[in-house]
Amino acid sequence: MLAHQAVVDECWDQVLVPRLRARFPQASEQDLREARLCLRRLALGGSRLLPARQQIVLGAAPPGGATRAGEYELADEAHAELLQRLARGHFANLSPDLGADLLAYFRDIDASAAGKDADEVLSALAELQSVMSERRQG
Repeated sequence: MLAHQAVVDECWDQVLVPRLRARFPQASEQDLREARLCLRRLALGGSRLLPARQQIVLGAAPPGGATRAGEYELADEAHAELLQRLARGHFANLSPDLGADLLAYFRDIDASAAGKDADEVLSALAELQSVMSERRQG
């Protein structure tokens, strides 16, 4: 988890800030500080730690409800990468809450919304659904 925070810190000025400024040109310096804190919290374990304002700044939860696959490209990429990384380990250390959150995020997904790695994402989702079903029954 600390390595994930280090990645956020290492990429912040050169990669993340320009992307955030392009997506949210009206963002203030305070918004960017909150976004960095938000990303570091996500690196520690999940969006449940985020205040609603920080979720909105990152585009993770627009007003009116949680985001879903196909609504925000950056969110799609982040969720797809997380899903694929967890799938490589066959969801061994997956918490029930994170599994449920991923399934909820991708509930309406089709191949076009899965991005460039659509086959991998759809395969990982099928495996996640199977794992979650087994855990509920077991």
